[in-house]
Amino acid sequence: AKPDYFAELKFDGLAITIRYENGKLVQAATRGDGFIGEDVTQNVSIVPDVPLSLPAPFPKLMEVRGEIVMSKKTLLALNAKQAKEGKPLFANTRNAAAGGIRQLDPSTSRSRNLNFFAYDIAEISEDFGKKILRHSDRHRLLASLGFPMSDLEGKCATVEEVEKVIDYIEEKRPDLPFGTDGVVICIDNLDLQNELGVVGKAPRYSVAFKYPAEKATTKVTDITVQVGRTGVLTPLAHFEPTLVAGSTVSKSTLHNMDQIERLGIRV
Repeated sequence: AKPDYFAELKFDGLAITIRYENGKLVQAATRGDGFIGEDVTQNVSIVPDVPLSLPAPFPKLMEVRGEIVMSKKTLLALNAKQAKEGKPLFANTRNAAAGGIRQLDPSTSRSRNLNFFAYDIAEISEDFGKKILRHSDRHRLLASLGFPMSDLEGKCATVEEVEKVIDYIEEKRPDLPFGTDGVVICIDNLDLQNELGVVGKAPRYSVAFKYPAEKATTKVTDITVQVGRTGVLTPLAHFEPTLVAGSTVSKSTLHNMDQIERLGIRV
C-alpha cells in the first residue's frame, strides 16, 4: 500500500513528556538525553495550557509529548523588564521557555507566561490504544481531551501535498505568534511506523524539514571550555555581538566537529 503522510508544525521550544494516570497529571519530564530527563512536574503543572485532569472518557494511562513555548510578544515584554532591571536579555523564545521550566522557584515559571502544545502520544493503555491506528488519530484524541494543538497541520496523500504544506507554513511563519523552525513529516499509519522502526535516536518513519537559518558573519575573539551539569566539556566560541534571527548573540557552542573543520574556526 502507498503510505500517506502527516505534516505538522515543528515548535521551537522545550520538548517535554507528561504522564497521566486515571486522568490525572502525575509527572512531567524534559527529554534530556533521550533516556533520562529532568523532573519538571511542579513547573509544568502551573503552565495554564497543561490540563491537570482530563475529561472523561480518558485512557487509564497516557504519556503525552509536547512543547513548552513562549510567544514572541511575551519575549518582548520579558526582555523589556530584564533591561529595566539591568539583567541580561534572552536570546530567543526557546531559551526563555526552557529557562522558565528549569527554574527551582515555580513563581518564576508562572511569571514567564508560558504556553504548551501537544504533538504526540508516547504511550497509551490498551483501553484506548486499540482504536488508535494512525498518528492523525492521536492528534484527534489529544484535541478531544483538551490539549492545545497547532492548526497548521494535516494529512497529505502525496509528497507534493507535503511540499505545499511546507510552502504554506513558510509564508505564514513571520506572522505566527510562536517561533517555529520547520515542519515534521511522518508516515501516518502506526503499523507502518512500527515496521520501519528506529535507528539509535532517529525514527525511520519521520523526518524534520528545517527552514534555512538566517546567516550572519562575525569575528571569534576567544574560545573557552564550559563544564556541563554532568561533567561534559563543551568548547564555547565568544564572538563580537551579532544580530541574527531577531536576537543579538555573542557566544555559541562548538560541538559540531565537521562544521568547525569546514569553517576553519579559530580565534
